Amino acid sequence: MLGLSISPLNVPLSFISCFILAFHWQSNNDYKIIGISSIFIFLIFSISLFISINHIDIFYDSRAYHGPAVIALADGWNPIYDWHLCNWNYEYCIIPTTRVIDHYTKAQWYLSAGFYNLFKNIETGKCLNVLMLFLSFTTSLSFIYKLFNGKRFASFVAAIAIAFNPISAVQIFSGFVDGLLASTFTVYAILLTDYFLFNQKKSLYQAILILPFLINLKFTGLVYSVIFTTLLIAFYILYKKNIPKKLILLTIISGLFSLAVIGFNPYVSNVVEKKNPFYPVYQPRSPNIISKMACPDFISKNRFCKFIISTFSVHDKSEYMKPVLSMPFSTLEPAPGIEARFAGFGPLFSGVFIIALLQLFLLRDGVFCILVLIIAATIFSTSACWWARLAPQTWLVVGLIELGIYYRLRKSWLKCFVLAVLVTMIANTSLVFTKIVLKQTRMTKQFHKDIDIVKRENFSIEINDNAKNHFKFYNKRKVIDTAGENITIVKNCKIKSKNQIFNICTE
Repeated sequence: MLGLSISPLNVPLSFISCFILAFHWQSNNDYKIIGISSIFIFLIFSISLFISINHIDIFYDSRAYHGPAVIALADGWNPIYDWHLCNWNYEYCIIPTTRVIDHYTKAQWYLSAGFYNLFKNIETGKCLNVLMLFLSFTTSLSFIYKLFNGKRFASFVAAIAIAFNPISAVQIFSGFVDGLLASTFTVYAILLTDYFLFNQKKSLYQAILILPFLINLKFTGLVYSVIFTTLLIAFYILYKKNIPKKLILLTIISGLFSLAVIGFNPYVSNVVEKKNPFYPVYQPRSPNIISKMACPDFISKNRFCKFIISTFSVHDKSEYMKPVLSMPFSTLEPAPGIEARFAGFGPLFSGVFIIALLQLFLLRDGVFCILVLIIAATIFSTSACWWARLAPQTWLVVGLIELGIYYRLRKSWLKCFVLAVLVTMIANTSLVFTKIVLKQTRMTKQFHKDIDIVKRENFSIEINDNAKNHFKFYNKRKVIDTAGENITIVKNCKIKSKNQIFNICTE
């Protein structure tokens, strides 16, 4: 809003602000704990940067528009003043996805551009996924530890199970924002639940601070947060016979700030230009983008049927967009790819989901019953709820059922069964995570091996692309950032070897 662009100082200043808030909220002024915590956070940040740099982003959406948007912001684009990227700099007109970049939410891009400007490596922006996943774990652990009356092992297992969402895990080293949304929504929901159950004012303030990020991650972030917060406030009034004035006031202030300031582009700019804040994702008179993402027979069904079919199906081996029903626990093979349409929550989730539904009669706590229904309302608010990455909070529903049961149960053998379900959830996510990370590790090794060959032998290279020229801009910047400006880039050469980013030419 001040006409400034992304600066290398953004990241250090953000961390300093967070430490100041942490010191302010440390009620007992124990500087030893503060010091140890600061060192621990620095280590987590360093590790997240290291592993993000060493896993290159090879995925479609990342290279088609997430990456180019981050590059543009790092290069000085200010979308608050220049609504259209191509108008700001004609060199960006070659990107086929500029419409998406102009009109989509930009919170993740802003922060990633700060990391890119500071470290001069576009892969560093992915550390946000690692940091938010870790925040989801620590927030869940703090809440569950109180809920379980200080039972450390059970709290630790439950926190891992809830935070280790398969969507967050599979997208952890990519520019996709669905996993980031999953972790952020988990943090927001847990913080407000903590405020509801234990009257923790600090949790309320933290939820209000994270709300702008949630709203500006994706359009669904706004929809999910509005539904969840509104229904939780209504339940608060009915349950406690009291109006949560502070919660309502702070939420309204944070929401308005999220839309009018941080989200001016796209929410306000979309309304001004298109009379539609959710353009181009939602267009009343045009076919839904999601309608092309699966076979017509499947898409024609209602959202509830699609959700059930997707949960209990795997991909047809000969037709990627066609679901094939599968028995729960019948396979340990994760769905192919980061954008899996069916069985997107992992190979064991359908079985875990059935167990959770059968356990509902054990869920005696009214608060957790209502919380499950509230989050279910956010899930089915979108017709795309069948696609796991577009409704990642489905994982949280199962986790809350297990928490609510363990919280009220007295019989130890039933508590052990709940822990077994939570461990199965962790194992399920581990299968998904391992497959995708091993693939990225192989691709990363090949990329850096080829870069070394090109620099050592002085080979020319050809930038890799797809049929629609979606990847060329990102891939070229990636190569130049890694190998330097002096590398020779040509077109239509005879290929010696190739990787996901570029081809090595024979001459």
